[in-house]
Parts: sequence; structure tokens; C-alpha cells
Amino acid sequence: PASCTLENVLNKYNDISSMPKYDWTPVLVPGAVKGWEMMHQRFGKLPFKQCLDPAIGLAEDGFVVGPMLATMWQRADQHYRSIGNDDPRLKAWFDTFSFDGQPPKVHDIVRLKDHAATLKMIADHGSHPFYQGKVAHQIAAESHKFGGFITYEDLANYQAEWVDPIIGHYRGYQIAQIPPNTQGILVLMALNILEQL
Repeated sequence: PASCTLENVLNKYNDISSMPKYDWTPVLVPGAVKGWEMMHQRFGKLPFKQCLDPAIGLAEDGFVVGPMLATMWQRADQHYRSIGNDDPRLKAWFDTFSFDGQPPKVHDIVRLKDHAATLKMIADHGSHPFYQGKVAHQIAAESHKFGGFITYEDLANYQAEWVDPIIGHYRGYQIAQIPPNTQGILVLMALNILEQL
């Protein structure tokens, strides 16, 4: 976000030694949707909608929760409840990812209708409504409500860019990752550590 400067972050907090975890401050303008669209425009062979149809189907019709996902969902639920399930910053998480007040269990079927609706909108109209329509207004409103830095203008002005990847090697394979400010470098660091074992 344009206003997320060091000075503004320091002014927001009296005493800050690390970035807050449960706050809008570290949230960046989402780039994935614009990235999907740009990749499709450059490399896509199928219609954009057809590429998103499987994800739309899973969100709308449901998917079966496997053991690993159920475990991670349980841990997240317990963690957020320990912070306080009445914390307004976490309300959207509980509204979206709790079902009858509980995280899903193994073999439950999860449907995410709002995700499906957003994906359909992107499939039908591209990234424009996400960055300059209803979703952009919703993101900006939530950010403002909880003292975040993302504004509607940040979303409307967002431009994805093509970058040169950073390259690492692992067991004879060349690994390409997106450079900072993404977490791609952590993947290469982890693989370097694993290669020593």
C-alpha cells in the first residue's frame, strides 16, 4: 500500500519490535488475480474461464477434507480461539472457515460459496472487478475498519510486473522462484538446508 511507509507504521504503534501478526498492517495488495490474468494472456491456450472452472466447482460443489487439511484447520481454529473468537479482527475467518462453530473434520464436505462467486466473477470479467469493483471496495473497507493501509486506490492502481526469477539448485534440479518481496527465497534456502542432510 502506498501509505505503508516506515514512518506511518512507527506512528501507528507506540512500541513495535516486530510486525504484528493479527493486524492489517503487514497485508500487501493482493497480486495473484492480476498474475493469473497476465500469465493466461501470455501463455494460456484454454479460455480463462475454463482454467478457473475446476476451482469454482470445488468451491461451489464442495470438496472432501483430508487428514492433513483437517489437522491444519483444527490447529488454526484452536490458535485463533486462544486469541479470542470474539475478536472482531478474526470474525471473517470464523465466518468463512468454521461450520456450525467448528472447524471441519476428516471426510467433511466443505463448500465455500463466496469463494466460488468471486472466482466466477474473475472467470467472467477478468481481474478488473477484483481490483476496481465490489471486491476492491470490500477489501478497502475491511482494511480501513481495522486500521490497515490498503485503500481502494491501492487496488485500482495495482499493476503486476514480470520479474526475473531467482535460481537455486537442488539434487541436480534447477529451481526457479519469484524474488523478494515474496517468500520464494525461503524455498531456496530450505532446499539448500535439505541438500546438506
